[in-house]
Amino acid sequence: MPNNLAYAAIICWPLFSIYFFYRFKLLLAVLLSAFIATLILPAAFGINLPGIPKIDREAIMVLTLIFGTCAIKKQSEIFVVESRLLFVLLSLYVIVPLFSVPTNLELTRAGAEYIQGYDLYSAVSDCFKRLLIAAMFVLGLNTVRTLEDQVLLFKALAVSGAIYCLPSLLEVRLSPFIHQTVYGFFPSSFAQQVRYGGFRPTVFIGHGLVLATFLSVATSAAFGLMITSDRKERNFWLCAIIVLLFTLIVSKSAGPIIIFILLCVGVLVSRVLWTGKLALFLTLFVCLYPVLMYFDFYIGRWVAEQVEFIDYTRARSLETRLDNESRLFERAMEKPIFGWGGWGRSRVANAISDGYWILQLGQWGWLGLSLFFAIVLYPMTLASKTISRLVSKRSKSLLIVHAWIIGVLFLDQIPNTSMANLWIYWFVLGALGGRCLHISGYTGEVQKMISSSVQYRR
Repeated sequence: MPNNLAYAAIICWPLFSIYFFYRFKLLLAVLLSAFIATLILPAAFGINLPGIPKIDREAIMVLTLIFGTCAIKKQSEIFVVESRLLFVLLSLYVIVPLFSVPTNLELTRAGAEYIQGYDLYSAVSDCFKRLLIAAMFVLGLNTVRTLEDQVLLFKALAVSGAIYCLPSLLEVRLSPFIHQTVYGFFPSSFAQQVRYGGFRPTVFIGHGLVLATFLSVATSAAFGLMITSDRKERNFWLCAIIVLLFTLIVSKSAGPIIIFILLCVGVLVSRVLWTGKLALFLTLFVCLYPVLMYFDFYIGRWVAEQVEFIDYTRARSLETRLDNESRLFERAMEKPIFGWGGWGRSRVANAISDGYWILQLGQWGWLGLSLFFAIVLYPMTLASKTISRLVSKRSKSLLIVHAWIIGVLFLDQIPNTSMANLWIYWFVLGALGGRCLHISGYTGEVQKMISSSVQYRR
């Protein structure tokens, strides 16, 4: 059961965020507030107040970011989306739960359990949650523009990951205990953190796999800084990579290690060819994955067979996930357009929902899944077009790494739900689009207002 400190952390966090916005310029205040909230506030816990959606770690983080940007920095125009296409995509993404209401008012059954209908109040609550996610994306889109902004974002990722290594290594040695000790409860299944005779750390992230994915992203950011820095800084970031990579390996999560290796290979090949199309092709493959499954051209079994040559236990775990995925896909196809809505109505008895894509498809149908894919494809397509226009090798290399971070994160949404657990990734996604728009010379009215603002420069 959560203790008083868990409640106090959520309630008092806005005070710390407000301090950051008064003390630092906009982007640094946003990064400090977002990353510190993600890394220290309690996971899988929120405060339920009558008549409003649950206020948890991610919600309080975004709400304070909105308040700090609009009320303290007086930069409400940050949340204006000037691209008509992107505005339509984000608007539909926010309101898509409303489309699921008319077809999901009835009770449904998952095994022996009956689940209530999906009503308008529940849909509005889900719309509010998706609005906060969209705000996080737009915040990244309109604050990360220059090369210096992008470098600062990468430093925030790498340094926060490096700082997290110490408590992570402590939990590898002693077992995941920090969240339980500080906040009085453990946010996930302890049994899932036991691997290969040891433990996967969770710290305050909430789950060992989610933490390992964050460490993988942090290592990737450090890798990007290393290959684009001068000799003095390069040695520093190399040391950071060694520490992060060691922590990632002893965290005993194969998936995040694989996506980091994939990123390194992809970046090196992309730098030789000076192209961003490879990362875009990876993103398109993820978009095609549900379509291939729909037409019974399923590659998941082939992947499991290859994994079996490396690790039999992991292959069995993957097969279990694939079985669950197939059952959930069949369930989703019973209401393919608008999905089953919330309240876990898309669940199947004794099936675990691991992949973010299958959750989106089950809850919001092909409409919701397509909108999610389109929002991710928007900055990835911009990056693919923009990289070839750059002259500076440093800018080009950093943009390639950024695109590959999004590409491998998007690939991770097939087996996992990292983008649902840590909304900071939506900021990183938006930042890729913002950087590409700046390189392309796009300066709409919003960007002119931001650039001329005294408070933005401070």
